[in-house]
Amino acid sequence: MDILITGNCGYVGSIMTDLFLKEGHKVIGYDILMHGKEHMIHFEDNENYEFHKGDTRDFDKIEPLIEKSDVVVHLAAIPRVDDCLDIEPEMYEINSNASIEIARLCLKHDKKIVFASTCSVYGMLEDDNEITEESEANPTTIYAKTKAEAELGIQRLCPDALICRFATAYGFSPRMRYDLFINEVTRDAYVKKKIELFDPKVWRCFINTKDMARGVLFLLKNDKSGIYNIGSNDQNVNKTKIVDSIKNEIGDFQIDILREKKDPRDYRINFDKITNLGFSIEKEIQTGIKDMVEHLSLPGINPYDIKYTNYKKLPERFVKDSS
Repeated sequence: MDILITGNCGYVGSIMTDLFLKEGHKVIGYDILMHGKEHMIHFEDNENYEFHKGDTRDFDKIEPLIEKSDVVVHLAAIPRVDDCLDIEPEMYEINSNASIEIARLCLKHDKKIVFASTCSVYGMLEDDNEITEESEANPTTIYAKTKAEAELGIQRLCPDALICRFATAYGFSPRMRYDLFINEVTRDAYVKKKIELFDPKVWRCFINTKDMARGVLFLLKNDKSGIYNIGSNDQNVNKTKIVDSIKNEIGDFQIDILREKKDPRDYRINFDKITNLGFSIEKEIQTGIKDMVEHLSLPGINPYDIKYTNYKKLPERFVKDSS
């Protein structure tokens, strides 16, 4: 297949690019290069890889790439950001409106679209029942709301769209991030021997970056459409369990509980729909933590460098002018 991946130089996109190429597919990368492309240089000699720098709102630029692809995997989005960045309008413009317009172009050229969404669209648990793809969305963050809105618009346009509701990402990537929960607390525990934790009893679901890419490829190979939660029932855990896994890898450390801060996500997700098709994860949380500790132990690594975060490195045009 010829696969267009938007955001292919990002945390998940770089992993997905590598997997798809190894599986013999042609990858057309499209990325704004917010974080550079030094980590992607090794792909440039691959005859099955081509790259175009661009913004997902530049529809004239992206349309011919859609036209010549078989499938569009739309990853590009503004991530969940710090409270200090007031860019809600831009988040809706890029995460929702641009995504829906890309779906419209896929419809125009009869191309399948795969949309990267999030289990965060489910929001807070009302009871102890596990959440399935049939459960009602109840997003509580701006990021999740933009994804839920995009899902609806894409499905109205493209009934054969594949909507991937990913569990929370963790694990190593060539475009590494240390601003995601497991990654962040692993970093702090290793470097500072101290972590800050809030709402330690809430439930979250997690998935390694490699399994995110594998899940998308699995569903494409099986020609699936509709909504799929992508993750594993075994990786529905509370934060205390994550802390225990980190201790198993690096030993004891100090834990400061921030009682005034609350987590807007608390849920247990059911992943039977994709599991029953034959998909299973390969990376356990403990193994993913070990991978990150190996990265943290490399000489010259400063895991607090701004290049390892999304939240504080958005382009200036996305940041509200406070003058």
